[in-house]
Amino acid sequence: MGWIEEQFERRVESHHREQNDEGADEGRLELLVDRKWAEFLNGLLRDVEEYRELGGEAAVRKRKNQCRISNPSAGIAAMIAVDPEAHTIQYTYEAEQENTAVPEGGFFSMRRSRLAGVDLYSADQRITLDEARRMVLEPLLFPNPPHVM
Repeated sequence: MGWIEEQFERRVESHHREQNDEGADEGRLELLVDRKWAEFLNGLLRDVEEYRELGGEAAVRKRKNQCRISNPSAGIAAMIAVDPEAHTIQYTYEAEQENTAVPEGGFFSMRRSRLAGVDLYSADQRITLDEARRMVLEPLLFPNPPHVM
């Protein structure tokens, strides 16, 4: 075997290893994204349960990659969905009653962290799960700020 054939084989093998590593990394990232979504969703459910225990009214409907939380007294619902391939969580609000104003929605991106996990970002700012849940739930559960006299 000549040096050209050896170089060629080394490069082919190296290229195959890189592709396999990238595929494994992407699969691992998707697993981390799924875990972060599960943590986020479980936190939302705990927050809604706490709200109910304090006398608030809220309903939750969840599916595999999405969740709908409504506040019947305010006439607002939030739709929250994960896109595992895009590594994002999107949230939107919808009116459940006529003449009900709803806030704008948004999204969180999930990026690989330095500690082999996934971090949430909003507008390129890293945020905690608590901050993300509050951003979604506060306009839904507490739509009108209290008036101070």
